Amino acid sequence: MEIQCKKQHIMIMGIVACLFWCTIVAPIPVAATPSAGAGFSVHANLPENQLNDQVSYFDLHMQPNQVQTLSVEITNTLTTPITIIVEAISASTNQNGIIDYKTPGIQDETLRVPFSDISVVEASNILVPANSTQTANITITMPEDMFDGIILGGLVFTREMDEDTKSQTTSIKNQFNYVIGVKLSETQNLVLPQFEIIEVIPETVNYQPAFTHRIRNTQAAIVKNMSIEVSVTNEKHIVQGTANMYGIDMAPNSVMPFVVTPNDSTLKPGEYLSNIHLEHEGKTFDYQIPFTITADEADYVNDESILEKSSNVNAYLILLSITLALIVIILTVILIRKRKQQQQQ
Repeated sequence: MEIQCKKQHIMIMGIVACLFWCTIVAPIPVAATPSAGAGFSVHANLPENQLNDQVSYFDLHMQPNQVQTLSVEITNTLTTPITIIVEAISASTNQNGIIDYKTPGIQDETLRVPFSDISVVEASNILVPANSTQTANITITMPEDMFDGIILGGLVFTREMDEDTKSQTTSIKNQFNYVIGVKLSETQNLVLPQFEIIEVIPETVNYQPAFTHRIRNTQAAIVKNMSIEVSVTNEKHIVQGTANMYGIDMAPNSVMPFVVTPNDSTLKPGEYLSNIHLEHEGKTFDYQIPFTITADEADYVNDESILEKSSNVNAYLILLSITLALIVIILTVILIRKRKQQQQQ
């Protein structure tokens, strides 16, 4: 029996070590994308002025002053009613080089016609009974003047979580959502992207100091499959950080924050030069942007980075401690039960 107990102890410690390793190495999952657990689906009713009927989003030919109501069917696949929040959001570009249809309030100064400004959601909260379908209506009103290029946005459908579901998540109020893109155009006049570098600023990104390059697409054109290469040097022409990214998409009239982290993980005050190389559809664009980081800016960013890292590590350690405590309790209970069973035998 003693040998068996020792074997059980070794097995339990092995399991604890394995779970400890998995807890550290494996990323904490965040439920944000639609899945079987979403409990609903959406379907765009494509109208007659749809340009491409082989896609599931709205790709519409519009006229100046045209008013059109778009309809989307929301189907509840659950046996209980749900509430769906409906939003119309202008497209933007995130730091990963992906067009973002879900983040409201991002509007560049070059954006002449924001999708959110010409869209009115008939009902922003729609109650969908169990195993049934409701229709969401969104009215688009085009501006008076003829418009070349693309107006791009997204219709976001988010399931509002009930109290029971909220308690099972980690501070995620609205967990499941779908996005239906909306692409509007009035003419066939070709509009090509044009780029400019607005500024390079020091800031903290993902708990690290960074040189953030704000790169703007100034035209009402969608950028597809662009590449960016950046090298940052100091006044002695010594490379301080490099970064590259490929397959970048940008929304019309939007700004992408392109991040370069310093080689030694800290920012130092001084004079810098960013060499930026863009490639898009066989064309190249090169820029040299000088910028200065003051001592106060460097200290602030470096200190903020340490504080954010410390806060994140502390939260992670608390979660890890709770997880390990629960594992030990469960395994201890299992071991006690096995011992009792062996003694009874």
